[in-house]
Amino acid sequence: MDSTDIYGIFMGSVILFLLISSFSYSIAQVAYNHIRRFFLRQVYFSLLPRWLGGCLRLSRYCGLLIIIYVNANVCLLVVDVKDGSDFTQRLGRAALINLVPLCAGGRFNQIAHVLSSRPDNYLTLHKCIGLVFILEASLHSILSWLRGDIDLGRWPDKAGLTAASSVGALVLTSIPTLWKWMYEPSSILHLALSATMITSLWFHLPSTNITQIPKLYLIVAILIFALVKLIFFLKLLFINVSTELISTATIQQVGENGIEVRVTMPRPLKFRAGQFVFLSIPRLALFQYHPFQIAWEYLSDKSDGGRQVIVIIIQPRHGFTSRLRLAVPFERYTALVEGPYGNTTKLDQYGTVLLFATGIGIAGQLPYMNEQLRLYREWRTKTRRHVLYWEIEAEEYRYWVNEWINDILSWNIDYDIQLYIRGRFLAKDAERGISVKKGEKLKRLTLNYDIMDPQSLLEDEMRRRKGGSRMLVSLCTEPITAQAVTKIVRPLLGDDLDLVELDFCPWSSSRRPKSSPTEEEN
Repeated sequence: MDSTDIYGIFMGSVILFLLISSFSYSIAQVAYNHIRRFFLRQVYFSLLPRWLGGCLRLSRYCGLLIIIYVNANVCLLVVDVKDGSDFTQRLGRAALINLVPLCAGGRFNQIAHVLSSRPDNYLTLHKCIGLVFILEASLHSILSWLRGDIDLGRWPDKAGLTAASSVGALVLTSIPTLWKWMYEPSSILHLALSATMITSLWFHLPSTNITQIPKLYLIVAILIFALVKLIFFLKLLFINVSTELISTATIQQVGENGIEVRVTMPRPLKFRAGQFVFLSIPRLALFQYHPFQIAWEYLSDKSDGGRQVIVIIIQPRHGFTSRLRLAVPFERYTALVEGPYGNTTKLDQYGTVLLFATGIGIAGQLPYMNEQLRLYREWRTKTRRHVLYWEIEAEEYRYWVNEWINDILSWNIDYDIQLYIRGRFLAKDAERGISVKKGEKLKRLTLNYDIMDPQSLLEDEMRRRKGGSRMLVSLCTEPITAQAVTKIVRPLLGDDLDLVELDFCPWSSSRRPKSSPTEEEN
């Protein structure tokens, strides 16, 4: 075989390899699109029926994770079990294993952020693991007592009884209604009982080498708890403290039933649209951190150092947010910001972007509009139509973000802002069913004195969408509106249409009544 034959074989092999690679890539891409389409439509955005999900908006995805987890625990307890003593021992060890993820905490943290988990899914899984832990620990204690394995004259068994009592107290303090109306005290009590339980377990477990099972499980649980808290405090110091100053906040009331918090940061906080932060103001509520969306950011005057100022819009309820009403307007309070957390969505690949918001959810959508401005200025976006649909209970609520909406309207960008006002109109000539155009030049703000109908809005956008252009539908709404929009969009997902629900959506104090056929079917 001479050199020309070798060259011919080599070139033929390269061409054949390229053809096979291209064909395989095309097949893999088609398969990926089909799998992605099926997953989005039938698993991720599809909710479990109410009789199974209860009052929770539980997706099939989250339900599938729970089923896998519960089945894994059942298999651990019953496969190859020898006798009652072995079953009792397995219950105790299974409870210890489940204690490990529980010690990461129910509050959204850096570990959950790295895993790209949504806060609602993370909290649901935390509750599920906690319930399984309580059942296994309770059964372990009851069976041990019935079998006569407990001798209260021994110190390890006394510690075990203390741990079991702490588990029982955790059950009583985990009632959802109690957490809803007494969140801060319940959170502190929950942490105290958990610490008591873990300390008691340390003395209850056999005094073996700490690197041996079962004490190793408890060591890992304690280390995870310590790691989460260490990351939390280090981030807190890095974000809020510099050699020159510490984060400070000014608080004022905006519109009716709205609070605006402006936090001056000692160093820039890098966040993207769709992310949220935890805020604490120690003078008003010590050791309390609550999640909020960053609605806006800007640089302060040069006299103040030209520092980054983040704006948080809050609708007060009770607890920490109600105490914000007691703040002296424009007085500087020491503030602590932790985050940001949450997944982000790149807007530059979509031809049409539709943003849906209800009530205070507007705070989560404004950063997307701000980001779109930056992309326009840098010539890095394909978006040609950008629409905001915002529904509020009363016309006064639009003044929560009036300053920032006016700023948006001053941009030379084709934004379409549709505001839907359900009641309590301010204009004398306003009546249900009419629409009024606002804006000095381009009239890009429309006040609709009516209830928002997501189905008709989405159908209109589908008709006017140009063929081949991608569309994004983003949600920061209360659950009923989110469910209505999802039901309409879900059958079309994957076909150049994507749906995003912000990881954290501010809770609305009012429930949106059913107003359309789409909602009544849900």
